Amino acid sequence: MKNPFFVGYLPFPKALKPFFQWVVPLFLLAGIAFVYLISSEVPAAGTGTWNAYDKVSITGVVKAKPYPMIITSDRATHPVLVVQLGKLDATEILAPLDGKTVLIEGFMIERGPWQMMEIEGPESIVEAPTLALASPLESEGMYVSLVGEIVDSKCMLGVMKPGAGKVHRDCAELCVMGGMPPMLLVKNDRGEKAAYLLVDQDGNAVGRRLIPHIALPVEVEGLAFRMGDMTAIKVDPTSVQALQGPAKLAFGESIGIAGSSSFCRIPG
Repeated sequence: MKNPFFVGYLPFPKALKPFFQWVVPLFLLAGIAFVYLISSEVPAAGTGTWNAYDKVSITGVVKAKPYPMIITSDRATHPVLVVQLGKLDATEILAPLDGKTVLIEGFMIERGPWQMMEIEGPESIVEAPTLALASPLESEGMYVSLVGEIVDSKCMLGVMKPGAGKVHRDCAELCVMGGMPPMLLVKNDRGEKAAYLLVDQDGNAVGRRLIPHIALPVEVEGLAFRMGDMTAIKVDPTSVQALQGPAKLAFGESIGIAGSSSFCRIPG
């Protein structure tokens, strides 16, 4: 007897009906179960948001260093970082406006206490009537040695999910090369994460000098300080050390996408 074979213009072979009634559905259900199992094991990418459709306008005072930011009346101690669309920083645009009051329009990126605005270009900024807003006070530095992961702030705060780890490394390197402010992401014993802006020993932008260490578990030594409520570390790029051996194994692949996805404020 020949094996049954389905031909579109002929009646459906009775011998094939059990296969399509039972075997095919079982394969489909098994596939769905496998996908669910795999997806349930994928760690949360984080709670950051990127409102890429609704522009907002804010008025504030420009602070160009260490990274472009806007001080507003309701964010006087934790300014809004400013970057351009794509992988470009906004230094060339905002540096000439340092200390001036502007009306700026763009798209908000937010995670925890951090806010960033993505602007389209120079046309997104116009000067505005002067506001009496001072730059956040810088605290005295305190020596720290922290284990964490260096990330690019734009993706980590909400533009990419995930915005950390090896899977994101190439993108993060390009972002930091383009001037995105780098952050050191750390996690405490309770699984809460916090981020420090990274600057050089003189308090200036340091990003491009950290590219070899992007998205890798590292130990960073330097002076931790505050600009208002913003946490930052003055670091010598040559002192950053990649974790090796047991320390690297204990760290895992990435704290940027594993465990708790909340950002906390560093006390004290």
